[in-house]
Amino acid sequence: MGGIQQAAALLSLLLEASAAAPLRRAAAAAFLETRQLERAVCCDEALYGHLQQALLTLDGRDPPPGLPREDQLLLEASAGAQERAAAAQLARGLGARELAPAVQIDFEGLRHLLEPLGPGFWGGSSAREQQQQQQQQQQQQQQQQQQQQQQQQQHHQQQYHRDKEESASNRGSSHVGAGNAAVGSAEGGGGGDLRLTVELVRAVLEGHPDADTRRQVYDAGVLQRLDSALLAWGELGELRRKLARCHGRECFADWALQDGPTGCPDATMAALEEIAAAQRPAAARRCLQIANEWWRGGGSGGARAAAATQQSGRGAAGEGSADGADELGDLGSGLRDGGTCDLEPWDLEYALAQDRASAAGLSPEDATALEPFLTLAGAMAGAGALLRAGFGLSLDERLPAPGEVWTAGVGVYELREAQALTAFQGAGASDEHGGVAGCGEGRLLGTLYLDPSSGYGTRLLLHGGGGGGGASTSDSNSSSSGSKGAEERGWPCGGPSSAAPAVAVGLQSGGRLGGPGLALGLWELCHELGHALHFLLSSSAAAA
Repeated sequence: MGGIQQAAALLSLLLEASAAAPLRRAAAAAFLETRQLERAVCCDEALYGHLQQALLTLDGRDPPPGLPREDQLLLEASAGAQERAAAAQLARGLGARELAPAVQIDFEGLRHLLEPLGPGFWGGSSAREQQQQQQQQQQQQQQQQQQQQQQQQQHHQQQYHRDKEESASNRGSSHVGAGNAAVGSAEGGGGGDLRLTVELVRAVLEGHPDADTRRQVYDAGVLQRLDSALLAWGELGELRRKLARCHGRECFADWALQDGPTGCPDATMAALEEIAAAQRPAAARRCLQIANEWWRGGGSGGARAAAATQQSGRGAAGEGSADGADELGDLGSGLRDGGTCDLEPWDLEYALAQDRASAAGLSPEDATALEPFLTLAGAMAGAGALLRAGFGLSLDERLPAPGEVWTAGVGVYELREAQALTAFQGAGASDEHGGVAGCGEGRLLGTLYLDPSSGYGTRLLLHGGGGGGGASTSDSNSSSSGSKGAEERGWPCGGPSSAAPAVAVGLQSGGRLGGPGLALGLWELCHELGHALHFLLSSSAAAA
């Protein structure tokens, strides 16, 4: 005991003499290297208590004062859960229709607002009836496959379709359910409340030809959201600072980026600045071209922009873009300094949408006319047909298990090996029983969750294990959607660890593939499906 007490006294003097935390940890490490800590804990509880009081642990971390390691882990888990809940609440608050700003509008005003947006917004009853008929046909087919299921599964199927129909009414061929309700209340000559949902605000800013209407929608639908959004961001920031302090960091960015490729926020910002500097000349040329086209088309400052372009002698997209930007500097654009194109905030999205439509080779009128024929379900069916014809894979939608999806409207698709289909048979090939060859057959390769209400891109939810979901499911029971529980089916949310891989795809376009966002919507869907298929197929190959 004498040697241990002397070592403890020496350690105490070192700790009291050193105010800096690194020196304290170095002194503790020197003592721990004598391999006497275990005997000290067993023989001298006072020394062990002193080590706890000095905030020293075996892994060298500094938990909050007075907290054992178990409490420290509990605090970290609690702070992390609060941060995730706050982030989810912020996302829901920005996208929830019931929380969207409401405006009073009469029937004529509603017509002026929605009619230029196409049949998906104005006169959308026929489109909605067509959609309901398609959903009824799908429901009848699913009911034929579910004849032997219990009453609970039947109730779940009906509830799922009701939720999906309600969610689809906020996008696609009938994006604005609140707008349709306002139409009904205004048809009698009175007024109505119109919810400025994110989908409606985006559609107006991108597709409405009247600048004053865009300005009013921007003020009511965007600026009013900023107050609540900034308040929620402040609360989320405080929770993230709390989470960072639990991990011994003062800044959330320091903790979040410590294992990243840059390692710290300063290096990350330096890398982003370097990328921005390399992209700034091309962005200035593109910005100048869009602004020039906007002004030539009757936008603000058209005559002055045309004169400046003629004087430069190079055109909007010519060489020497920085000089061209300077010649338009009197318009207030300031392109060389990273400024904007002298467009009002409510005109920017409209100008970009016009530019995307021209790049896609379609006029805005043609894009709007194609909107009723471009649905998310149809696009996914087309993607599945391409996979069957080109790769021998099937991508078919199924009903989610109870509690499997996190919000209404999330579609669940299974990627399988279509064993009975060859590339020469094509997408329309059918088996000897008259069904589509390859549908629902073969080994389960993965599950894809399609979330049209969030724009987070593609996320890998489950890497996949030993191919637990990969067994052949050609029997009638396992090929029926929703016929077994989550544990037996190996669904990612609630299934065993050996389940097949799973990914989630969140679309920024909200599932809107037609109208002014035609080019962006289709490009985004194909782009994210490419990422999702890469994740699923590579994970399945690794597991095999």
